Amino acid sequence: RTLSYDQLLIAAGSGAVQPEYCRGDNRAYTLRFLEDALKIENQAVGKGIVAGGGFVGVKTAYGLKERGLEVEMVVSSPHLLSMVMSERAAVWAERDLQSLGVVLNRSADIAEIHAANHQVLAVLTSGKEIRSDVLVVGKGVIPRLELARSAGLAVEAGILVNEFMETSEPDIYAAGDCCQALDVTRGRPWINAVWPVAVEQGYYAGMNMAGFPAAYPGSVAMNSLKTPLSHLINAGLLKTAEGVTFHERQTPGKNQFRMLAMRENIPVGMMFYNAPEGAGPVVNLIRRGKPLSPGIPEAIVSGEASLYDLIKTLTR
Repeated sequence: RTLSYDQLLIAAGSGAVQPEYCRGDNRAYTLRFLEDALKIENQAVGKGIVAGGGFVGVKTAYGLKERGLEVEMVVSSPHLLSMVMSERAAVWAERDLQSLGVVLNRSADIAEIHAANHQVLAVLTSGKEIRSDVLVVGKGVIPRLELARSAGLAVEAGILVNEFMETSEPDIYAAGDCCQALDVTRGRPWINAVWPVAVEQGYYAGMNMAGFPAAYPGSVAMNSLKTPLSHLINAGLLKTAEGVTFHERQTPGKNQFRMLAMRENIPVGMMFYNAPEGAGPVVNLIRRGKPLSPGIPEAIVSGEASLYDLIKTLTR
């Protein structure tokens, strides 16, 4: 069937990264759709392996533990949540999981898996072998770009768009996980594959398609991870970058950790662990590129910045 259009939106989303060993009927699953969750639930007995130490991996490990399974995690980086936490901060997240009996295999990956008496035998790159009843792989997502490529649109990691969410082809727009649009903190096109960003990009694309010009202000990478033992909120740049300095403060008695990334006097990233108070205004400061007065960054990471101080900075 052929459909004509005046304006076209490509919102093809993304799919779960599937390592070669994850393909086929071998009790190895990615977690992207409801049917994936139902398959995992059906196999969730005995012992589970979680491959990946990001948000999906950590939440899955907690979920399997809540169902009474033994759990081992296989994490390719030196520590959990390496994309959003420093090694120093990740120690607490790891302790929380280990306190429930989760076994962590860091700086390791799965080399191959085999079926073994209705179980999965995972062979790690270290040579270690782990038997389990279910294997869940959380290795990130990859944009669906087949349609864009076949149409000859400009593509890098995602579909490139201008400030009006229009692709390299007039009257064709893109939004969501498949779209590479302006990232405020990086100052260049980037994919921030999270639901709030997709919704916002869809809004701006729709406005422009309907004939109401609206420039997309750009997105900020952000996420929130809440578990029975912890609450992590992050936004913006969290890795070392040129011109970026980091302010950090931990409060061991409260199991809290705050980090604020600054480029000169402008906040460009934050990570609050077990310290959700004030996170919302700080995220908005990052989104709007608001400069901070001397002493405010230190007050934010110490938890001493009042809501009044943050709102005053936002509104000035």
